[in-house]
Amino acid sequence: MKYRKIIGTAMAVMMAVTPLIPEQYVSAKTLMIEENGEAAQIEASDVSIYIDGVLQEGEEKQGIMHKDECMVSCSFLETVLGMKVQIADEGKILLQKYDSTIQMQIGSKAAIVNEKEYTLNVEPFVNQNENKEEIYVPMSFVLEQIHYTVQLEQVSEGAWNARVQSTLLYTCDGEEKYYNGDSIETLSIDGKVVSLKDSMPGIELDGVMLLPLEQAVANETVNAVVTASGSGIAVKHGTNIVEVATNSSIAVVNGVEKQMETSVKAVKYKEKEYLMVPAEFLFLNLGANKVEIDRSAKKITVSGLISSTIDKSKNYVKNVKISKQSKRDAIILTCKKTPKFQVKSSATQIKITLKNVTVEKNAVRKLTTTKYTTSFRIKQSGKNVIVVLKKKKGVNFITQYGSGKVCIYVGVTPVRITVDCGHGANTPGKRTPKMPCNIDFNGDGKIDIRKGQSIKEHQANVGVGKKLANELERLGFKVNRCAFGSADISLSARQRSIKNFKSKYSISVHFNAAGNGMSFNSANGVEVYYHSKYFGKSSKGLAKSVLSQMAKGTRQLNRGTKSQILALCNTRMTGAEASILVECAFMTNLREAKTMVGNKKFWDETGTEIARGVCNYAGMPYVAE
Repeated sequence: MKYRKIIGTAMAVMMAVTPLIPEQYVSAKTLMIEENGEAAQIEASDVSIYIDGVLQEGEEKQGIMHKDECMVSCSFLETVLGMKVQIADEGKILLQKYDSTIQMQIGSKAAIVNEKEYTLNVEPFVNQNENKEEIYVPMSFVLEQIHYTVQLEQVSEGAWNARVQSTLLYTCDGEEKYYNGDSIETLSIDGKVVSLKDSMPGIELDGVMLLPLEQAVANETVNAVVTASGSGIAVKHGTNIVEVATNSSIAVVNGVEKQMETSVKAVKYKEKEYLMVPAEFLFLNLGANKVEIDRSAKKITVSGLISSTIDKSKNYVKNVKISKQSKRDAIILTCKKTPKFQVKSSATQIKITLKNVTVEKNAVRKLTTTKYTTSFRIKQSGKNVIVVLKKKKGVNFITQYGSGKVCIYVGVTPVRITVDCGHGANTPGKRTPKMPCNIDFNGDGKIDIRKGQSIKEHQANVGVGKKLANELERLGFKVNRCAFGSADISLSARQRSIKNFKSKYSISVHFNAAGNGMSFNSANGVEVYYHSKYFGKSSKGLAKSVLSQMAKGTRQLNRGTKSQILALCNTRMTGAEASILVECAFMTNLREAKTMVGNKKFWDETGTEIARGVCNYAGMPYVAE
């Protein structure tokens, strides 16, 4: 029996022959088929087709359900899925895509794919409706041969959905590979859209989303400069330079080597070559503040990348120094750039706000109280703001700076405090059990602790201690740094250091442990200690104030304040009014080890929280950084 070739969009390659279409293959919503030698009329159900989550709209892009099989037209395969379609004499069907060649026959369940024989559940047929003729084939069988996945679901009586996950074929290291996972087609960079639909989409390999480098950043939106660099590629955006090389997971960022989560891949897609790089790593190291990956929307949102090349820096103070000018106290504020500012003063306070307001040059203001009379002169010299105080002998002052403001409190005596960092770098036992994964302290892509190594308590103690000491100095305290180095300093020497500095308060920073220290267990949380007998005037109060602030940060079990005989809490030996020891988290708890002991953000957060607690207890205002 001969069959007419179907002429239409998908059949442009066919040759015309005299038509002869058996009635049993003519169908619209009703199929006329031959069963047991007799013609039968069967109602067909509609199938809505979603490809990668997108509904294919239009009747010509729908399927029909026949014998529990979704059947689609050959024109759909060609126009929507990009398959090559040929219809030969006697109803032979030839479909091609990627490395698959599929042969089928109208009215037959026999099929051949790359010379391998298969038996179909339902034979291809001709569907004729209003003089339009289409050949229908079983969709699931065809798409599975090109590595697509198909999921059918009945949504109501006579209506079905077919959800198709597409695949793409690319070449990497000379090997053809198929991908049908999550992909990225759109970038939103500071609100501006970059489309990847006409290039290689973003794909996820080794659990990391990769993007085509040049298409992601060398565009009108980002405007990064991409150049060859040795055996790799260099990307320059603003002041940041990221250098990567094919098949390497090591990148060089502004001259410093950093570890990426996976290696860079060179791939070929649709006859074009692309360098695929880890998306989050690339954008963050080019200056972005945040990268969000929305797999369901096939979209990556990048924030702060474009603005990172624009100088929006405020006149924040870098540091404050106290010196003498003509035997008077001079407070020298060094700013990040030539400052403009305004000044306000009250009876006991000078408040300098750094912003685009020109100060009255060499202004002289009076500060008057019943205890003393003083004046100040303020002037600018390059990036420095110099405040010269004239005050009575013995009148003290402190300075606090942060958030673009500097406050000078006259008549306030600076509080002296010691920050102690516990154990030395090589103190036996003071470390986590062996970590089951790599640890990157500051999220810069550089591995600080590799799998199988331990995090030393000293590293975390100093991390918290540095932030705490810097915060306290910024807030006007006089700070003594004790045991910040790698050497293990004896308890008695640390007690003397606290006492010789005439510390009013002392804080010893530690991370806790439970069990034998060799394995992880469930003990967790934060707690603050004071001496059970020699706790001075205010150790209990300081401990409560510090813990109350720490409890407001990263969610942890609050284990409370506790008393114990601890050398660094013994106020009789330290000479301080209050001496406390803070256990920030447990080294022997795997979650806390990964997210707290080995996390610079947690160190900084904890140092800031302790400083807030100290300020609250000492009755001093806290100025946010």
